[in-house]
Amino acid sequence: MINPVERAERASRGRAAIMAIAAVVFIINAVIEFGHPAYSLPGVRGAIWPLIVLAWLAIVANGGGFRMRRQLCDVMNDELSLHNRARATAIGFYATNIAAVAVYYASWQVPMMIGDALQLVTGIGVSTALLVYAWLEWN
Repeated sequence: MINPVERAERASRGRAAIMAIAAVVFIINAVIEFGHPAYSLPGVRGAIWPLIVLAWLAIVANGGGFRMRRQLCDVMNDELSLHNRARATAIGFYATNIAAVAVYYASWQVPMMIGDALQLVTGIGVSTALLVYAWLEWN
């Protein structure tokens, strides 16, 4: 039988791996969808992006413990994990703002819809937070 600390360690590494994979997929989607009106106009495709952004922000905010037992969640979300999440959130905030400035200047040369611009900005910001959190948890 695996003790709770080992189980929490294994779950933490799994959480970090899922967040890293999600970040890569998230940013690839933002790039692939760029310039396709179906992804930024009203409709099912256009409505999914904001929901995904909000879902991943909620996962980063609570450490991905929605479906875990309270005891396991408490062990996983120790002080170091909380500190790592705070750092990842702060770096994600700065990445979002830097991406917004970059997209602003890029829009002078590359015509883009506001939905495309927002997808790039949120994609970069959320992906950065996810990747930083995963990296900090692995190290």
